[in-house]
Amino acid sequence: SDKLALDAPNGSLRKSHPRVQLDLGSVLQGYAADRVAQVLRQAGQKEFLIEVGGELLAAGSWQVGIEDPFNPRVMIAKPVLKDMALSPSGLYRAKREAAGKSISHILSPKTGQPVDPTIELCCVYHASCFQADGWSTALRAAGWKEAQAIAEREALAVMLVGPKGETWKSSALQALK
Repeated sequence: SDKLALDAPNGSLRKSHPRVQLDLGSVLQGYAADRVAQVLRQAGQKEFLIEVGGELLAAGSWQVGIEDPFNPRVMIAKPVLKDMALSPSGLYRAKREAAGKSISHILSPKTGQPVDPTIELCCVYHASCFQADGWSTALRAAGWKEAQAIAEREALAVMLVGPKGETWKSSALQALK
């Protein structure tokens, strides 16, 4: 971030090094869903379900399914989204193998290298799809233990599935039920 300069009055961002790249892919789909919802609400729509690249945003009450990351034909949960977004982030649909090991598409902000995949699936529920999308990616990058600590500290509604199928649900998610 020290290689970026924000010029807020002119609405621009400048990089000071030619190799700096900015990838907003971790929040773009959630942002798009929020914007579509804004347009629909302005048009008077009160009930809808938006899906953009796996990110879901519900106005009204909608039952959805969360795929089992080890068998995508099976649903591991069928939550009802009521005026809420759900962002699932998983390795199972964007998996690459190298030297017999799964390589994540999510990069560590500390090293710039793919994160060690300690979370197979991270689902974040939030009022904002943009926020849910960003948190699901950030928690996957943080790893199993740190993701749990962050979810509890930030009071996020989160479900994690580990590489051996273990499941963890945050206090905030359990309170939603």
